[in-house]
Amino acid sequence: MKISEWLKYNIEKTEHDSFIISGARGSGKTTHMMAMAYEMISNNFKVKICYDVEDIPDDLCNYHCIFLDDFATKFYKRDSSSKKNREFAKLIQEIREVLPMIITTSPSKSLFDKDIRSMFKELNILSPGLLVIEGGVFFEVDLLQEGFPKFFRAQKLKERKRKAKRASEFIRSMR
Repeated sequence: MKISEWLKYNIEKTEHDSFIISGARGSGKTTHMMAMAYEMISNNFKVKICYDVEDIPDDLCNYHCIFLDDFATKFYKRDSSSKKNREFAKLIQEIREVLPMIITTSPSKSLFDKDIRSMFKELNILSPGLLVIEGGVFFEVDLLQEGFPKFFRAQKLKERKRKAKRASEFIRSMR
Protein backbone atom coordinates (compact mmCIF):
# COMPACT_ATOMS: atom_id res chain seq x y z
CA MET A 1 0.00 0.00 0.00
CA LYS A 2 1.15 3.56 -0.66
CA ILE A 3 0.99 6.16 2.11
CA SER A 4 -1.01 8.49 -0.17
CA GLU A 5 -3.70 5.78 -0.47
CA TRP A 6 -3.92 5.58 3.34
CA LEU A 7 -4.12 9.38 3.52
CA LYS A 8 -6.89 9.46 0.89
CA TYR A 9 -8.85 6.91 2.94
CA ASN A 10 -8.40 9.01 6.10
CA ILE A 11 -9.67 12.11 4.30
CA GLU A 12 -12.71 10.31 2.88
CA LYS A 13 -13.62 8.68 6.22
CA THR A 14 -12.63 11.68 8.38
CA GLU A 15 -10.07 9.51 10.14
CA HIS A 16 -6.67 10.34 11.59
CA ASP A 17 -3.37 8.53 11.98
CA SER A 18 -0.10 9.53 13.59
CA PHE A 19 3.06 7.59 12.76
CA ILE A 20 6.63 7.54 14.08
CA ILE A 21 9.22 6.26 11.64
CA SER A 22 11.79 4.80 13.98
CA GLY A 23 15.25 3.38 13.52
CA ALA A 24 18.92 3.90 14.25
CA ARG A 25 20.83 6.92 13.03
CA GLY A 26 21.53 6.56 9.32
CA SER A 27 18.78 3.97 8.81
CA GLY A 28 16.89 6.17 6.35
CA LYS A 29 14.12 7.59 8.54
CA THR A 30 14.29 11.08 7.08
CA THR A 31 14.78 9.76 3.54
CA HIS A 32 11.63 7.63 3.83
CA MET A 33 9.72 10.51 5.40
CA MET A 34 10.76 12.84 2.58
CA ALA A 35 9.81 10.23 -0.04
CA MET A 36 6.37 9.94 1.59
CA ALA A 37 5.99 13.73 1.54
CA TYR A 38 7.05 13.85 -2.10
CA GLU A 39 4.57 11.09 -3.00
CA MET A 40 1.76 12.99 -1.29
CA ILE A 41 2.70 16.24 -3.03
CA SER A 42 2.81 14.38 -6.36
CA ASN A 43 -0.74 13.19 -5.64
CA ASN A 44 -1.94 16.76 -4.96
CA PHE A 45 -2.09 16.54 -1.19
CA LYS A 46 -0.97 19.59 0.75
CA VAL A 47 1.82 18.77 3.18
CA LYS A 48 4.25 20.65 5.38
CA ILE A 49 7.67 19.42 6.48
CA CYS A 50 8.57 20.84 9.89
CA TYR A 51 12.00 20.83 11.48
CA ASP A 52 11.00 22.79 14.57
CA VAL A 53 7.83 23.83 16.39
CA GLU A 54 7.99 27.24 14.74
CA ASP A 55 7.56 25.51 11.36
CA ILE A 56 4.15 24.09 12.26
CA PRO A 57 1.71 26.23 10.27
CA ASP A 58 -1.04 28.29 11.87
CA ASP A 59 -3.46 27.31 9.11
CA LEU A 60 -3.41 23.55 9.82
CA CYS A 61 -6.88 23.03 8.38
CA ASN A 62 -5.39 23.77 4.94
CA TYR A 63 -3.04 20.75 5.13
CA HIS A 64 -3.57 17.03 4.75
CA CYS A 65 -0.39 15.92 6.52
CA ILE A 66 2.47 17.43 8.45
CA PHE A 67 5.87 15.82 8.83
CA LEU A 68 7.85 16.47 12.01
CA ASP A 69 11.49 15.59 11.46
CA ASP A 70 13.30 14.25 14.53
CA PHE A 71 10.93 15.81 17.06
CA ALA A 72 11.87 13.39 19.86
CA THR A 73 15.12 15.31 20.27
CA LYS A 74 13.11 18.44 21.00
CA PHE A 75 10.63 16.86 23.42
CA TYR A 76 12.55 14.22 25.31
CA LYS A 77 10.65 12.03 27.81
CA ARG A 78 12.97 12.88 30.70
CA ASP A 79 11.60 16.40 30.45
CA SER A 80 7.99 15.17 30.45
CA SER A 81 7.07 17.39 33.35
CA SER A 82 8.43 20.47 31.64
CA LYS A 83 5.99 23.10 30.46
CA LYS A 84 7.44 22.74 26.96
CA ASN A 85 6.59 19.01 26.80
CA ARG A 86 3.11 19.49 28.24
CA GLU A 87 2.42 22.22 25.71
CA PHE A 88 3.75 20.04 22.87
CA ALA A 89 1.52 17.12 23.92
CA LYS A 90 -1.46 19.49 23.96
CA LEU A 91 -0.48 20.83 20.52
CA ILE A 92 -0.20 17.31 19.07
CA GLN A 93 -3.61 16.41 20.47
CA GLU A 94 -5.14 19.51 18.87
CA ILE A 95 -3.36 18.88 15.56
CA ARG A 96 -4.69 15.31 15.53
CA GLU A 97 -8.23 16.66 15.65
CA VAL A 98 -7.61 18.76 12.53
CA LEU A 99 -5.27 16.75 10.29
CA PRO A 100 -5.83 13.39 8.61
CA MET A 101 -2.18 12.43 9.20
CA ILE A 102 0.99 13.33 11.12
CA ILE A 103 4.32 11.58 10.52
CA THR A 104 7.44 12.10 12.62
CA THR A 105 10.86 10.49 12.79
CA SER A 106 12.71 9.34 15.89
CA PRO A 107 15.47 6.88 16.77
CA SER A 108 12.90 5.24 19.07
CA LYS A 109 9.27 5.77 20.01
CA SER A 110 10.38 5.43 23.64
CA LEU A 111 12.18 8.79 23.48
CA PHE A 112 8.81 10.57 23.60
CA ASP A 113 6.98 10.87 26.89
CA LYS A 114 4.07 8.46 27.43
CA ASP A 115 1.33 10.96 26.52
CA ILE A 116 2.89 11.65 23.13
CA ARG A 117 3.82 7.96 22.58
CA SER A 118 0.21 6.94 23.07
CA MET A 119 -0.84 9.12 20.12
CA PHE A 120 1.52 7.52 17.57
CA LYS A 121 1.82 4.15 15.83
CA GLU A 122 5.35 2.93 15.15
CA LEU A 123 6.37 2.56 11.51
CA ASN A 124 9.50 0.43 11.13
CA ILE A 125 11.81 0.33 8.11
CA LEU A 126 12.14 -3.29 7.00
CA SER A 127 14.26 -2.55 3.95
CA PRO A 128 14.83 0.45 1.67
CA GLY A 129 11.39 1.41 0.39
CA LEU A 130 9.39 -0.91 2.67
CA LEU A 131 7.92 0.02 6.05
CA VAL A 132 5.58 -1.87 8.34
CA ILE A 133 3.19 -0.51 10.93
CA GLU A 134 2.32 -2.19 14.22
CA GLY A 135 -0.34 -4.69 13.25
CA GLY A 136 1.27 -5.74 9.97
CA VAL A 137 0.24 -3.17 7.35
CA PHE A 138 3.04 -2.63 4.82
CA PHE A 139 3.80 0.66 3.10
CA GLU A 140 5.83 0.83 -0.08
CA VAL A 141 7.87 4.01 -0.50
CA ASP A 142 9.41 4.78 -3.88
CA LEU A 143 12.85 6.18 -3.09
CA LEU A 144 13.67 6.50 -6.80
CA GLN A 145 10.57 8.38 -7.99
CA GLU A 146 11.27 10.99 -10.63
CA GLY A 147 12.11 14.37 -9.13
CA PHE A 148 12.59 13.04 -5.61
CA PRO A 149 16.41 13.37 -5.43
CA LYS A 150 16.20 17.10 -6.23
CA PHE A 151 13.35 17.57 -3.73
CA PHE A 152 15.29 15.67 -1.06
CA ARG A 153 18.48 17.71 -1.56
CA ALA A 154 16.52 20.97 -1.32
CA GLN A 155 14.86 19.85 1.93
CA LYS A 156 18.16 18.69 3.45
CA LEU A 157 19.80 22.00 2.55
CA LYS A 158 16.95 23.87 4.24
CA GLU A 159 17.36 21.71 7.35
CA ARG A 160 21.14 22.20 7.45
CA LYS A 161 20.77 25.97 7.21
CA ARG A 162 18.33 25.96 10.12
CA LYS A 163 20.66 23.82 12.24
CA ALA A 164 23.62 26.06 11.46
CA LYS A 165 21.60 29.13 12.41
CA ARG A 166 20.48 27.54 15.71
CA ALA A 167 24.07 26.53 16.49
CA SER A 168 25.28 30.08 15.81
CA GLU A 169 22.58 31.53 18.05
CA PHE A 170 23.48 29.07 20.81
CA ILE A 171 27.18 29.94 20.56
CA ARG A 172 26.38 33.67 20.71
CA SER A 173 24.21 33.12 23.79
CA MET A 174 27.09 31.32 25.53
CA ARG A 175 29.44 34.29 25.20
